[in-house]
Amino acid sequence: MGHDSRFIVGIDLGTTNIAVSYIDTEAPAVVKSFELKQLTHLGEVSPQKLLPSFCFLPNAALFPENSFKLPWSDSSDVVCGVLARDVGCEYPDAFISSAKSWLCHGGVDRREGILPWGSQNSNKLSPLEVTANYLKHVVTAWDLEFTSEVDQEGNPCILGDQQVVVTIPASFDEVARELTLEAAKSAGINHIHLLEEPLAVFYAWLNRPETKPLAETDRVLVIDCGGGTTDFSMIMTNDQGNLVRSVAGTHLLLGGDNIDLALAAKVMQCWDRKLNHSEQTILVQKVRKAKELILSTDQKSVTVSMILQGSSIIGNSLSFEMDRDVVTALVFDGFLPQIEFNHAPAKVTNVLQSMGLPYAKEPAITVHIKDFLSYAAQMNEMPNGLMRPTHILFNGGTMIPTAIRTRILESVSTWFPEDSEVKELKNSDLTTAVAVGAGWFGFAKRGRGVKVKSGTSRSFYLKVGNAEHSNQFVCLMPRGVDENCTQLCSQKFKLHANQNVSFPLYSSSTRVDDQVGDLLKMDDELTSVAELVTTINFGKNNSQTITAHVESEINEVGVLQVSLHAEQTDHRWPLKFDIRTQQTGVAVTITVEEDLLKKATTFIAESFSKGTKKTSLFKDLETILDLTRKEWPVAVLRRLSDELLLVDYKKLSSKNIESLWLNLTGFCLRPGFGDPGDELRLKKVWRLWLQGFNNDNDQKVVSEWWIFWRRVIGGLRAGQQETVFAFLRKKLCPKGNYREHVKEGSQSKAEMWRAFSSLELLSTDLKIFVVEVLMDRSEKLTDYEFWSLARLGTRKLFYAPSNKVVPVSTTIGWLNQLLKLKSNDSMKNFAIARLAAKSGDPILDIDDNLSQKVIQFLERTGVATHLIESIKTVQSDSVQEQGKILGDSLPLGLQLS
Repeated sequence: MGHDSRFIVGIDLGTTNIAVSYIDTEAPAVVKSFELKQLTHLGEVSPQKLLPSFCFLPNAALFPENSFKLPWSDSSDVVCGVLARDVGCEYPDAFISSAKSWLCHGGVDRREGILPWGSQNSNKLSPLEVTANYLKHVVTAWDLEFTSEVDQEGNPCILGDQQVVVTIPASFDEVARELTLEAAKSAGINHIHLLEEPLAVFYAWLNRPETKPLAETDRVLVIDCGGGTTDFSMIMTNDQGNLVRSVAGTHLLLGGDNIDLALAAKVMQCWDRKLNHSEQTILVQKVRKAKELILSTDQKSVTVSMILQGSSIIGNSLSFEMDRDVVTALVFDGFLPQIEFNHAPAKVTNVLQSMGLPYAKEPAITVHIKDFLSYAAQMNEMPNGLMRPTHILFNGGTMIPTAIRTRILESVSTWFPEDSEVKELKNSDLTTAVAVGAGWFGFAKRGRGVKVKSGTSRSFYLKVGNAEHSNQFVCLMPRGVDENCTQLCSQKFKLHANQNVSFPLYSSSTRVDDQVGDLLKMDDELTSVAELVTTINFGKNNSQTITAHVESEINEVGVLQVSLHAEQTDHRWPLKFDIRTQQTGVAVTITVEEDLLKKATTFIAESFSKGTKKTSLFKDLETILDLTRKEWPVAVLRRLSDELLLVDYKKLSSKNIESLWLNLTGFCLRPGFGDPGDELRLKKVWRLWLQGFNNDNDQKVVSEWWIFWRRVIGGLRAGQQETVFAFLRKKLCPKGNYREHVKEGSQSKAEMWRAFSSLELLSTDLKIFVVEVLMDRSEKLTDYEFWSLARLGTRKLFYAPSNKVVPVSTTIGWLNQLLKLKSNDSMKNFAIARLAAKSGDPILDIDDNLSQKVIQFLERTGVATHLIESIKTVQSDSVQEQGKILGDSLPLGLQLS
């Protein structure tokens, strides 16, 4: 069913509110709002136009019986909606907000139970699970109302059988989009299509009865600014008279949440109080309510009151009179300043980073609008620097107040003084427009309405090569192709199967005449977009070459889907490229001639096949490449590592040869990630762990073995790291007891500890276990053990997500213990600095009093200035500092965050 279901359902999965619309195709074509039954007070259920996107994990023992009873359930472990928003915020350890922002946050594991962020509650949910719970509530509420309705075949109209359109920000990355689909499937939605929110907004306006067609010269700027994200899109009429979304903006984690955080900071400043995380969570929700009341009514002020944690109710009671002037000044001066046409924004710090989310560093929405119009001009070859919109279509809760929309209209108009004022296109309801537009889009997909084309604003090319031309580019997708239009490339290609193959993707916004299958050489008009490295499995597991042709298509959510089709068989290999990410620059690196690389790889193959006893392999390679090893860029290192991984490791019987191979291969693969093909390389590397090393009685080999694993360990998966941990725990601290001596020798022991502490993907409980073993002997710690403390207790992990950082409450105890040590060891001071460094997330950072204590201590010891500065403010680690953290230099050109 789905494509011909009786109902078409649109779901706006918003950061702050969820709205649902539907069209009954057996009745006149009208979009209706579906009111969702939900708990509005304890024990009270009522239908509401919006389902607030808040989640509460209640402890039933604290509430009267039947407090959380719903029409479809007597109790609930997860409460969504009005009650969750209004009551849940009083219980911060069980209160979840902004789940949509977490779903698109690449700095955490979005499948792991991390919400509420910073909570001590053992019952946590992943961003994926929270999203699924919202959708399950929608499904259950719908089925309760519509099961009695039947389609023409007599089937009950449950939501799982209907055509459903779920909206997402245009800026959602591929992972967030896939997770949204997964959440919908787990909620029981079987026939789902994703639609970008700005397009949904335009569909809602387009299908209003009073809407007049756009003129050929009209350009509509869609500004969708909700609770958590801001999206921009430009829609215009093309030469054929069709409506086209010509440009979409980049990811902006900026919206009403940011304003609420800034208002809360203003209140705390007036109180001259630093609130803990739980108190801040409550305060943010209180100022949100006050802000909405002031901006949506004539009320001039609202009192914000709080009782802080503590025994004295009177002594811990605070209040703040939030008046209209305070709110409007902060909103207009901080978030909507009027800027000049040639405005160059000042460098800003991320003062709004809170609750663990990486909000946009620049809070001014007007600055982002100008940047988008500049980008739109580039994409459409306009020389004056900015694309002028004739109209602006607003959406999102932040845009509801008339004064905010007026400010933006005035600001944009001032950038084009010689033209008429930019006008507003009005939707009937900014809170439900996205859901309404989603319904109309589903209707248009059935051929019963006007459809907006969201084809490519760029042409796309795949880098290919042959014996005559190593750098050629074949056009996969010309500029301006509509979504869901398959492009078949007439060229046929030789495809290398059962080995690593690379698919470098390029684009151009200026090449307008290229057609599918056109071959061209590299020029300045092509820009690197992404590189996909994978293995094409075919037949027996041996390297072979097959003939294939290429098909490509862009779907409606902006993903370029490329399929490789074997000529002689029915085999098909799909590739996916996320083309919405804009390039911000490519790292400068050194290019090495292909002839020299071939000489180097041949030299490696011959050296290990002949069982050479030379120890000067590094020097020989430096001579061949005419570069010192420090100058070998990532591309060269990985090319050498690919040759090294072809060596049959089990045949390296000589201890000298084995040590040499481990040293060179680990050096070439460090830090285990950073190149598109590293995931596949690490699959080969893991086989070494399973078979073990050859000369296990030689201390040099054992030491090099652990250096090798420390260098590549960042590329292992979490389960693999846990396997390494289990082995090392038995070696270094059996049953939680520190082992003074290991049979492999002191150097091997040091390298084991360095590898042990590089396992960043371990759970925080396991990291705490290891650190506690070390802290029990803090007076005897060596340099490498202080380094281990720095890696395990740091506030800023090198490659793991933020949810793997040890809780600050635990770190505080370690810091106080380290500060009492009498030694003035440089590595001890380095460990102290890493444990105290600012991450920008107050959940992870130590408090100001302890920070000041650490700063004063380090200043007395004379440590490097940059270590002290990292405790005062959030600092980006230099390449040298990152190398120190890794215990190794970083490859040239690799700068990691």
